[in-house]
Amino acid sequence: MRIQKAIDDSKARGEKKAPAAAKKVEAAATEIVPKECVWMKAKVVAYRLCYTNYQCASCDFSQMMQEQRANLKDDAAAGKMLSALKSLPAGERKCRYMLSGNVAFRTCNKLYECLRCEYDQLIQDNILNK
Repeated sequence: MRIQKAIDDSKARGEKKAPAAAKKVEAAATEIVPKECVWMKAKVVAYRLCYTNYQCASCDFSQMMQEQRANLKDDAAAGKMLSALKSLPAGERKCRYMLSGNVAFRTCNKLYECLRCEYDQLIQDNILNK
């Protein structure tokens, strides 16, 4: 309430710059709020938050999970992880672009191996061409 009053007062005085309190509120609004990681949503890990806004290619944890899966194809733990992913109903295998709100509906059919996904490549190409 006080912040809005300060903004209104500065507008009434004809000031062009927003008060410092208003700038802090704007900065806080643009911060990334942690969300559930795709690996947590896929029920592969019990608890993990995403701090990269579902940019899995830039996430160290996601890269570690991909490497672990690739290196341990014959391992029982990797087999359990793949079984868990494959057994999820399509509604629970949400694409990272759906989780981030970029698309209304898209399921993951590559078991969260985004680097192998043609849809991920299409989206990345569109982002780079803008």
